[in-house]
Amino acid sequence: MATEQNPTKLGKTVKELDLTNVPVFPKTRFSMCTADVDRILDQHKPISVVLFGIEVRRRPLARACCRPSKELPADRAPCTAHRAVRLRQAHVCVLQTALELRSRGVAVHVVADGTSSRSNADRLIAFDRMRQSGVFVSTSESILFQLLVDSEHSAFRSVSALVKPPLPENGLLRVRTEPDTDAKL
Repeated sequence: MATEQNPTKLGKTVKELDLTNVPVFPKTRFSMCTADVDRILDQHKPISVVLFGIEVRRRPLARACCRPSKELPADRAPCTAHRAVRLRQAHVCVLQTALELRSRGVAVHVVADGTSSRSNADRLIAFDRMRQSGVFVSTSESILFQLLVDSEHSAFRSVSALVKPPLPENGLLRVRTEPDTDAKL
């Protein structure tokens, strides 16, 4: 299932994410645990869920080729070649959903590279808070193979093909340092 945060004001899910066979519920609260979602959860009684969420809204970049000029009048929409995708989510909706589901006793797995935030600091701090609450934070590749369980699974080859190309840097790498126990306070 999927939810859309206030789609009348923020827009619907981009068509590139084909949700044709997925129930989609609008919401205004930050957690996705709405009455509609709760009905499905009550029906299926999952012991574990996988969460990911990327808010994708297209907006024009401030590119010279998109600014009003003789070639591009002000009333013309920005060229489709220069659009930015604004990403926000992990530190608000995914975090609140994960915490709410954990409070209900559901094991929660968050796809770290399937979430985003306005800033990487917000995203990383949200992951830390989720871990402190017992949420499992992992990567899409790890979760996919965990769901397959065995290389004999019928979807193994197609999933392997999905993860073969190298992914771009996603801001998840950071240096963890141990606190200096000799530091004076």
